[in-house]
Amino acid sequence: MNRRLLYLIIAFLAAGQGMTRAATETNKPSGTLNYDSFKIISDRNIFNASRSGRRKNSGVVRRVPKVDNFSLRGTLTYEKGQHAIFDNGSRQSDLKLGAEINGYRISQITFDSVLLTPAKGAPVKLAVGMGMRREDGGPWALSGRTEPSASTTPAVSASPSSPDAKPADSPAGGSGEDEVVRRLMEKRRQQLKQ
Repeated sequence: MNRRLLYLIIAFLAAGQGMTRAATETNKPSGTLNYDSFKIISDRNIFNASRSGRRKNSGVVRRVPKVDNFSLRGTLTYEKGQHAIFDNGSRQSDLKLGAEINGYRISQITFDSVLLTPAKGAPVKLAVGMGMRREDGGPWALSGRTEPSASTTPAVSASPSSPDAKPADSPAGGSGEDEVVRRLMEKRRQQLKQ
């Protein structure tokens, strides 16, 4: 029995030494360490802020179309005549009746719209807040309502003539905001009486 135990111990030791030798051989560094050995780390670096999805470069460059647009910001009628205010990209234009903007002549100005007449074709009615756009010098097309930029946001310049007057665009119902405004106006009237 002792012999068997001795043979068993010798077999385990021999097997263990063979495993150690095999593990040592696989952990040895290869003779050539270069960038290709570590390329996977830079390719899959999840902490790279400028990393984007993998794309194969197809060699085709997509061209971004050039877009031109203008929009009607408002109309104005006073002693100097009727004016239409347009937002034409980075600048605003104050144009009179009969003036031209991007190939359209202003043929009519109302309180909420203008009528634009092209050299050829049907006239276009442009409401306040609406605009026209074209891509790559193509035909102009009517575009939906546009949001005014920070520089073109209209300011409220007129106040009601009497404290009892309500703004024209407020609903006639008793919503929460209307109730608050009514209370504040009543409080102000009482302060003025004192």
